[in-house]
Amino acid sequence: MQEKISLEETLEAFSAYLTEKGLNSLRSNVMHTT
Repeated sequence: MQEKISLEETLEAFSAYLTEKGLNSLRSNVMHTT
């Protein structure tokens, strides 16, 4: 089903987005502390 595929792709992209955002904020926190 198209909708199911779209939902899975959206979740995958959202998960990747959160991971990237988390890594970026973690990196800037490290930059701030050092």
